[in-house]
Amino acid sequence: MDVKAIYTSCACNRNPQALDWGYNNVICYAACNAVVFYDPQANGGTGAVTSTHVNHKQKINCVRWIRKRNNDPETAFVSSSDDKTVTLWCKKNSEFAPVAVLGGHTGTVATTDALYPTDTDESSILVASGSSDATIRLWDICVGSDPTCSQVIELKRDSALDVRLTLLPGTNIPMMAWGGTDALVHCYYRNSEGLFVGCHTLHGHDDWVRGLDFKTCDDGSIYLASCSQDNLLRVWRISQRKSQEEVDSSTSSCEEEEDEGEEVEEVGEGGVLPDDEIRVRETSFTLEDIEVYSHRSKYIQVLCCGPRLTFYVTLETILSGHEDWAFSALWHPKPSKDEGGKGCHNLLSASMDASLIVWEPDQASGLWIEKVRLGGVGGNALGFYGAAYSPDGTSILAHGFQGALHLWRLCKKDSSSSVWEPAVTPGGHFDSVVDLTWDPRGEYLLSCSKDKTTRLHAPWVTPAGMSWKEIARPQVHGYDMSCITSIGQLRFVSGADEKVLRAFEGTRNFVDNFKRISHVDILHHSDVKELAEGASVPSLGLSNKAVYETDLHDGAGDEQKHPKDQYPEFYFTPVALTEPPAEEDLIQNTLWSEVRKLYGHGYELFAVAGSHNGKLVASACKASTQQHAAIILWDTGTWKELGRLAFHNLTITQMAFSPDDRYLLSVSRDRSWCMHEIDPTGPTFKKVAHADKNTAIHQRIIWSCSWSHDCNYFATASRDKKVVVWGKRPESHTSDDCLGPFESKAQLNVEDSATAVAFAPGLSADERYLVAVGLENGTVLLYRWSEGHDWTPSSRLTSATAHHLTVRRLEFSPRTNGESTFWMASCGDDHFVRVYEIRTTS
Repeated sequence: MDVKAIYTSCACNRNPQALDWGYNNVICYAACNAVVFYDPQANGGTGAVTSTHVNHKQKINCVRWIRKRNNDPETAFVSSSDDKTVTLWCKKNSEFAPVAVLGGHTGTVATTDALYPTDTDESSILVASGSSDATIRLWDICVGSDPTCSQVIELKRDSALDVRLTLLPGTNIPMMAWGGTDALVHCYYRNSEGLFVGCHTLHGHDDWVRGLDFKTCDDGSIYLASCSQDNLLRVWRISQRKSQEEVDSSTSSCEEEEDEGEEVEEVGEGGVLPDDEIRVRETSFTLEDIEVYSHRSKYIQVLCCGPRLTFYVTLETILSGHEDWAFSALWHPKPSKDEGGKGCHNLLSASMDASLIVWEPDQASGLWIEKVRLGGVGGNALGFYGAAYSPDGTSILAHGFQGALHLWRLCKKDSSSSVWEPAVTPGGHFDSVVDLTWDPRGEYLLSCSKDKTTRLHAPWVTPAGMSWKEIARPQVHGYDMSCITSIGQLRFVSGADEKVLRAFEGTRNFVDNFKRISHVDILHHSDVKELAEGASVPSLGLSNKAVYETDLHDGAGDEQKHPKDQYPEFYFTPVALTEPPAEEDLIQNTLWSEVRKLYGHGYELFAVAGSHNGKLVASACKASTQQHAAIILWDTGTWKELGRLAFHNLTITQMAFSPDDRYLLSVSRDRSWCMHEIDPTGPTFKKVAHADKNTAIHQRIIWSCSWSHDCNYFATASRDKKVVVWGKRPESHTSDDCLGPFESKAQLNVEDSATAVAFAPGLSADERYLVAVGLENGTVLLYRWSEGHDWTPSSRLTSATAHHLTVRRLEFSPRTNGESTFWMASCGDDHFVRVYEIRTTS
């Protein structure tokens, strides 16, 4: 059996250092407890998640490639997590694997960085990490040997929010800078004893320092950029001079003044002297007890000069342009050249004001100016946590507060000008994904999450091939979502942590865009004339209000309005898309209209199921009594309640209609299942079977259930690590117990709590049933089974290809892609939605 993950959807974690773009052109970002690799050139340039790497037990906060001095493709990266550890990953046989887990911290590890101390030995790596336990730890790692914690730096009451490593120009001396909650930037160097010693402190910021980045210039100096919650960025220049004669006579170093016994001039904020003439203050620091190697490096030739080296620090500029916290500062990977051939460094900053700014020094005046500003104006996309350049600097990728990724590419407008154009990015939920459902024809997939959204995933068809993307976001809610079911080609019903069930219908704008993006015409499946043009959420509401074509033209005249009426009633704008929409369009212009609210439950909704013919909906809520655990059946034609089915005593966890819509199966926390028969001629419902304590087999909560495609069998999955297949008794066998016409046919014991189960919509190549089982540890198991034969394991999907936290739902697409080939979707608490292509073999 061949199983291939053809789609992986997940958002970036809400941390400033949770994303990095390497010279290997691979984007790595943190998603829950995993590191995700995204290749922007995969699938013919449409981009795709290529792999996921799991080793941490809790949320990852920082992930960074380990740069090589010659900018060769990276082969290692580091990650830090809430689990108080740092993991070093190295490439082995074209795959990345964890080679060292660095422990010792007693709090969340917020940041980490690493470098190669020498350019000849990539097996030797220096790692630094900053934690909420008010310490910085440094490790010397030799790949293949046990890691050694070489030093612990106590920060007293402060915490490091970012730590960066570099080599002092022309030397093999590591330098470390960290910024944090004390609003300072602290510089350290490594002495001959292998210990990092504080050498300088950079003042100026008025709030927490959130980001740092080093850049080595062609002239051998270092630029250090810092950004802070005071909305400002600062750029510091660190350089070395060979002789004091080269120092400007108008400025002397602090160390020389102290040696001569002269009083040091008071330095104002940011290093500016407090006199009438504005002059930048130059300070210096001297490295004592160091080892200096004679070599000719890429940047500068350094002679053996004894145990002392002096470096001079100048505040290059203060950049003010953001209106909210600045979270990220990043240098351009390949500086451009001015007419004189001198390196011109661009600096990229990201802020919570929803803007990215590219700063560049003006070659004539030397002043740093705002060259490019990217981002959004208005809307509710919130701000940016961080950003990264592509290896050639022609693309910028940013990640935001809700985990969404934003990509811009520099495109030539004509021979003399270029413009930054938005491009397609990966995306996904940023909290646990609790349920999913396919539309009746398998054209698209709907998923809902505790991040309060319902998202629509579908193939994007291009001349280069097909790749799955998030195409629409039909629902943006105010409550955590809990369940969803499809009841037609353009209709679904969802429930959240509220008592109200909501029904939605697709819009005309979605139908048009879906045809252009997926090349699927679904107009003949609904009366397009009755569809709304779009939908919008009122400013003080939770319902998606339909927007019709006439609404778009209302108020377009020049008549005068009272100021209170000049605000738009809706913010929907019809868009004609030929590629998957950007985050701003997903939030605002891809909503579906809400057509009905269904009231009747006494507590928060937990499960919902729709019949295959789309005529019935069954819903259930959280419950601790039989009265509240009753199933409510709804008629989707009139949206009236048809009846209540009471049996269970605790919350119903899942329900499923049989493929012929004759039976409704429900499973519950009370460790039982119940079968109701539905009379197709009228709204009558009859309980025909149930499992009690003596017949249920399961000893713990039953999480999931599923029907076989031919209605002959159904399966139940439980926390007791059992999956049981039930089927009808032979007519010659009668029974007086509560199971009625059903009996247990097979039992499967699995390695962990079974939280999801699903039958494939057809038989495998060997004419057996294909059953998928999802476990609490994130593993997905595929088995082949037929009555009278043992279970045959077919495939085991681990965290690399499945999930690393609890699997919440498995569902096969009703659409089969050729004989014995299926699509299966899965979702879990790890924020992931995956789609697999399964090819069975005999």
